[in-house]
Amino acid sequence: MPEGSGIAFVFTKQRRKMDSKSQEVFKNKLLKEQKKLEVDLKKMNKINDYGSSEEANVYQFEEREERLGFGNKIKNSLLEIEHSLKKIEDDKYGLCENCGEKIELGRLKIFPTATYCATCATKKNSH
Repeated sequence: MPEGSGIAFVFTKQRRKMDSKSQEVFKNKLLKEQKKLEVDLKKMNKINDYGSSEEANVYQFEEREERLGFGNKIKNSLLEIEHSLKKIEDDKYGLCENCGEKIELGRLKIFPTATYCATCATKKNSH
């Protein structure tokens, strides 16, 4: 289902579980992002030889340090995706880890690895 195609965000009242069709849409989105990040991480881990001059070596060293920082961000994003995929598997995706209420659909569409509803995220970030 293409993005913005009117995903139904249905929770059963008994279990507040997201319907399987919506879960599948988010699962596919997460898997696609996971694959992209894994490719990006492999590219970043490619080590260049140092240059032939001291100036070139300094540049290469700074570039490598910058790539390591980006690499850590990618690794953290991959962990968040794995956590979200596990929540889908456990039928808990889309539920706030703090209050247990559903996470807003708009929030999940923009930030599919969200673990808190907007209210709880705001409270958490204000402390």
